[in-house]
Amino acid sequence: MADETTFQPLQNWSELPIDVLELILSKLSVRYILRLQAVSRSFYNAVKYVLQSSSSSFTCLAEPPWIYLGVDRHRGFRFQSLDQDRKIYHLNQNKMARKFRDHICVGSSQSWLLLLGKTLDLTLLNPIFAVQFPLPPCSTIPCFIPFDQRSIFYNANEFSTVSVWLSQLYPVRVSIMYGEGPYHIAYCTTDADGEWTNLLDKYTWKGLYMNSCRYLDQLYALREDMTVEVWDFSTSLPVKRMEIRADHAPVVPKRRNRAVETVYIAKTVEDLLIVTKWGNVCVYKLDYNSDGSYRWVETESIGNSELVLKGYESLLTSKADDATEGSSNSVYFTSGGSRRLFAYSLREKRAEPVKDLAVSLPLFAKLFDPNPSFFY
Repeated sequence: MADETTFQPLQNWSELPIDVLELILSKLSVRYILRLQAVSRSFYNAVKYVLQSSSSSFTCLAEPPWIYLGVDRHRGFRFQSLDQDRKIYHLNQNKMARKFRDHICVGSSQSWLLLLGKTLDLTLLNPIFAVQFPLPPCSTIPCFIPFDQRSIFYNANEFSTVSVWLSQLYPVRVSIMYGEGPYHIAYCTTDADGEWTNLLDKYTWKGLYMNSCRYLDQLYALREDMTVEVWDFSTSLPVKRMEIRADHAPVVPKRRNRAVETVYIAKTVEDLLIVTKWGNVCVYKLDYNSDGSYRWVETESIGNSELVLKGYESLLTSKADDATEGSSNSVYFTSGGSRRLFAYSLREKRAEPVKDLAVSLPLFAKLFDPNPSFFY
């Protein structure tokens, strides 16, 4: 009689080989990874083991953009997804939510929120992993002129875009675009001397920038003359790698001597885009001339992607396979003081209000990318 082999079942998920666990988690989005962690202590330890063992290399399925709606005093941080279901999510970090209930979110990047307090203190917060870093206060930001400290709402309006970089080699780095326009850009780190540093070497009261966006380790900054600066944040200090001057730059209408929420810059894997929002939405792609110079070319397609514009922020995402038909190749944007969200089809040249979304978004609602670049 042949020997029978008996297999002992694993008593704990964390006993699985890490490559098997990584494969399982890579098929889930952040939303479902968080739900998996909450099932039991065994699941929690297994997920924590994978994320801590391969935090810089692990990737999971992309989650559609969310909109940060503020803090619910009973249910924690509140978000609404921009997927086809428009679901409301609550992250029940109750102790942390209570602490920052009276703070205003002035920007977000890569699952991080930048929160402004009543004393003009700044905190970088990740509500998904309950991680926070105190940042230098507003008083150290170059050329930042605060209003009355009791007027937190007026001070919050000074901030335009926020970008966050994380790595295992350097501390967390944060850049902000701020001012009345054209705007300034400053940066800081979480272990620096406690102050913000102007991105430019020269000190000037007049800002130079119209918009900025983060892509991987780089910051793309659009200047008032439509020149694009590319800054590298993969080193200990940001370094300007190149400056792009292109022909046929789009003309941006100005209101009261400045452009207000009318021009955006966005970066995809292949293309660099400028988006103007004045009446209709127009998208321009950076292209090459035969002599090696650059030019801006208007395009009617951003592929199987959505571009979301909110305030001064932009977020470009690829659509999932289960996306609603016709929702790709669209630009989402808010409409002035109404704070309603509209979807503009580049192909049909038509804007329609987004269904199943709050009719009027909170005043300081912010775009939120729930896909972290680094796991804790």
